[in-house]
Amino acid sequence: MAAVVDEWVQESPIPVARNLTGVAWATSTHGFASGEYFTLIETFDGGVTWRNVNLGVTPNTNPFYNVYCTNANTCFVTGTSATTGSDQFRTADGGVSWQRITPFPFGSWSYIDFVSPTVGFMGANGAAAKTTNSGVTWTSVSNSTCPVMYSMDFKDTSVGLCGGTRVSGADSGPGIFKTTDGGATWTKKLTQASNAVVWMDSTTAVAIVGTSIYRSTNTGDTWTSISNQVTTGFVAMDLTPNGTLVGVSGLGDAWRSTDGGFNWTKTLVGKGALASAWNVSFFGDQIGTIVGQGGWIFKTTDGGLTWTQLNSGIGGVSFLDLEMFDETTGLAVGDNGYFLRTTDGGARWDVGRLQVTGVVLFRNESLKAISIVDQDFAAAVGYDGVAYKTFDRGQTWESIGYPVLSEFLLGNDIKFVTRDIGYIAGVTSGVQNDIFKTTNGGITWTTVNVAAGGFVDFADVNHGWVMNIGGLGYRTLDGGNSWIQFALPSGMSLFITKMDFVNQNVGWVVGWDGYAARTTNGGISWTILTIDTPDETILGLHAVSETEAYAVGVHRQPSAETAAVFHTTNSGATWTKTFIPAISLSGVFGTPAGNAWVSGYDGAVFHKAGASTGTLQLTSAVSRKTQRNAGTFDVNLPLAGAAGVECRDGLGRYSFVFNFASNVVSGTASVTGGTGTAGAPTFSGTTMTVPLSGVTDVQTLTVTLNGVTDSTGAVLPSTAVSAKILISDVNG
Repeated sequence: MAAVVDEWVQESPIPVARNLTGVAWATSTHGFASGEYFTLIETFDGGVTWRNVNLGVTPNTNPFYNVYCTNANTCFVTGTSATTGSDQFRTADGGVSWQRITPFPFGSWSYIDFVSPTVGFMGANGAAAKTTNSGVTWTSVSNSTCPVMYSMDFKDTSVGLCGGTRVSGADSGPGIFKTTDGGATWTKKLTQASNAVVWMDSTTAVAIVGTSIYRSTNTGDTWTSISNQVTTGFVAMDLTPNGTLVGVSGLGDAWRSTDGGFNWTKTLVGKGALASAWNVSFFGDQIGTIVGQGGWIFKTTDGGLTWTQLNSGIGGVSFLDLEMFDETTGLAVGDNGYFLRTTDGGARWDVGRLQVTGVVLFRNESLKAISIVDQDFAAAVGYDGVAYKTFDRGQTWESIGYPVLSEFLLGNDIKFVTRDIGYIAGVTSGVQNDIFKTTNGGITWTTVNVAAGGFVDFADVNHGWVMNIGGLGYRTLDGGNSWIQFALPSGMSLFITKMDFVNQNVGWVVGWDGYAARTTNGGISWTILTIDTPDETILGLHAVSETEAYAVGVHRQPSAETAAVFHTTNSGATWTKTFIPAISLSGVFGTPAGNAWVSGYDGAVFHKAGASTGTLQLTSAVSRKTQRNAGTFDVNLPLAGAAGVECRDGLGRYSFVFNFASNVVSGTASVTGGTGTAGAPTFSGTTMTVPLSGVTDVQTLTVTLNGVTDSTGAVLPSTAVSAKILISDVNG
């Protein structure tokens, strides 16, 4: 991972953001992958790490279509040959050095196959080429009968098959084509389109035709459908030495057959958004790799039975919002329902996808915002009414939006105060600003009577704020039952992009033209802040505390400047600016320990580590009540083992007090077991006091602490403390 200014480290997309279309293994651990924008990457450890290979070509949008290895030393990279020269390369020393193959016949050369150490073929858009000296030189061998190839496989120096389409002349159109003279002439043998064809042995071949598997037992002269189980179709297929067939679809689904193509099992569910040129290649019977859209790389070590994602994050997706549960686990959400999840502080981001209907005509299920509530629960919202919640840190998700919410709702923001109470801000039918509220975890939603649809935030169940992009906002002191209007100060037309409150008093907003403002009285009045120049478009914001905040965005002028991160620790009086090698950033999250993450365009995620600190120690916990003038009385709550017993009737209200080994300054608490609500904690010296309300009798109540940090930056791991709430005759 390449470090940038201020020790920001790229964590996604790794190794590349580009679509990958070719993959090959020189040995069981040494491999290559190729793709768009002259992408060529190389691994020496079986795909754990990758490095970029620079072949000296001028960067542009041209692809390296494919990569192929004949042995541990000799490999080829195929591209386009045009008047500007040849983009075909060869190495004879395992990739230490590469030589451009020149001259080379014109064409876009996507397919390559060797039938012996010396004889090989390449296929292109209506042309075939051949080598007889291990790929040192190549000559065009085909005439006008050669089709535009979608796949190609030769069984010997004379006989080959390809799926493709002939653009003109006799037998024009799609089909399976055969050559018996080393690629010179081609004859159509099946008049249906095929994306992949593979020789099983000297007489038998299989091909994918739509969603059907076809088989020939007479060297490709006639074909018969043998299976309709592959519902996704293939764009590529490979054969292992032991006869196992593995195919990959245009969305990245993997299918496997061990009986010559008669029966198939889907072993990988594709996560592609739109059909793309995925590819699959095996080294031996067990080791195989699938590559595709946005830099996806999957590897199998058991012959295609199971697959492991090797890439961290993906390209081609804007991740618009990012939040962390704690210093190690977090989520980012973005285009087409994609989300990222890390459990190691961002060293690796796994990719998932949330779908209600998936990609269908006139629907866009992109995710716009995420809200993390406690150590396990989060909710996300997006376009066309989609909304989801998770109870296990993003491992599994439940839909709580469309069709309960309108398909015409473009969700802009989401805030859950508890696991039950949540709000969504959005625009319906492109016109109506709406706020929706749930009190049952998203089972049902009601419209809040306030005309705002840009942003929503709540500090607790009572204190909340909503705002339109123009800077007109409303605040509530009673959980949304009534609203008080306010307006942001400005001498210009505003375009607000983010709002974040840290408690019921202090909040921040940012927007276009470098706009930023801060309130210390709950939104009654605001002070304009100077982040940078009006040329900054600020797209993201996270307030760490009353005095510390991060903002991210993009610099409009000069256009040569990249995206930037802004950071303040003095309530916005001054900001530091760090350029990040990304086109645009919109998500940002920081912790009191100094860790920060940003996300944005083309899959970008960067991380800056905080100062190395120790682990905060929780020494004791009590349930505290004040008995009129007699003072406070505590009931001990054990940190381990059986739960403590709170036998006093608190009329639904209690206070849990947590004692630490050092002075604590920040953190959150939530009720994660039983019935009750945790209010905003207060900090004094080595104690953290959590007010509890709505606590019912005769239950076990669990309160979980997250992100509790002391004055040195030491952080308490997520910690739960429980109490048995009983009924007695002792009243407070």
